[in-house]
Amino acid sequence: MEAAAAFSQVNITGNDILISFVINGTVIGGPSAGAATTIATIAALEGKTVRLDYVLTGTIEEDGSIGQVGGVFDKAVAAEKHNITRFLVPYGQKTVVY
Repeated sequence: MEAAAAFSQVNITGNDILISFVINGTVIGGPSAGAATTIATIAALEGKTVRLDYVLTGTIEEDGSIGQVGGVFDKAVAAEKHNITRFLVPYGQKTVVY
């Protein structure tokens, strides 16, 4: 939340921010939704909406940058299965190496 507040320049001190997810599938743990959650929070703080034809994966690092994650190929396959037109990945993770 700190990264979203800093980016939006909104003071969230003393406020609770509640985030809920509706997941129609398997729940997978980990920090990979950090970037998406941060973008959604920025949109809420600024009164904007997010695009539904884009998805992204990535952690949010302490400096606010987007960090790398695992399972990018599997996430890309899942995005394609749901007719997503844009899949954003952390810098340095656009190439699959075997």
